[in-house]
Amino acid sequence: YNDLASAIVVLHEVLSGTRKDISLKPNEKPPHYRNFRVDTVPPLLEPPAVLAKTPNSDWQDLLRIHEVEHGKPLLPIKRKASSEPPSGCRCQHCNAPRKYLYLNNGGKNSQVLCKICSQTSPTHRVHRQSKARYWCPHCGNALSVWKTGTVSITFKCFSYTCPHYLNNRKKLTAEESNQRDLQKYDPNFKLHYQYREFHLTAQDLKTARPESQGASKVDLARIHNNHHVVGLVLTFMINLGLSSRRTRFFLSPTDC
Repeated sequence: YNDLASAIVVLHEVLSGTRKDISLKPNEKPPHYRNFRVDTVPPLLEPPAVLAKTPNSDWQDLLRIHEVEHGKPLLPIKRKASSEPPSGCRCQHCNAPRKYLYLNNGGKNSQVLCKICSQTSPTHRVHRQSKARYWCPHCGNALSVWKTGTVSITFKCFSYTCPHYLNNRKKLTAEESNQRDLQKYDPNFKLHYQYREFHLTAQDLKTARPESQGASKVDLARIHNNHHVVGLVLTFMINLGLSSRRTRFFLSPTDC
């Protein structure tokens, strides 16, 4: 008892600062991690349309200019049938047809050189169709599966040129930037766009109540919101453990 009583006196002296012969180890500040955030913007269900490049000049105008400057017309290319560019291939700079285009990179046949404007263009080969299910609403890149669980699948945009990622990267403090540079894939930082797809049915989410209280008034089969809103509610309440009141606050139109 006496030892405990004397220890308490010493503890009070140290905490009050009256005793200087005992120095306390300074508390190390934990890394200033960003709080977990849920992306309220839904992903794209179809790949974004790629805008075709507008030709800088017209090939017919360039042919007339060439004839005026050199005194003779510029003739099409004479070649073998094996060196023909793909059908429908045109120059993306002057829109010249393929009779004025050379195959420019050997056996790959993926690039052509225009005889009129001397610019290179792709052959517009048919690419393999993407099997992605969602696309990033900020940069248009396909979302890849990041985590797979029993309740949900997390899709993530891994692009380092995405505007969403670059904007979140700029918001990091100096301490956070140094911490992230030590470990690039630190899970405590959420900089990339993510989307959670819950694969629960209405029967799985059915509320179990005693028969004496009657049937539940909540029927997910008749919900008026889309599946993305339901996924956000599940993310806030299950992953973050928020109450229904806080979930309603974060999903209100003024906050979203």
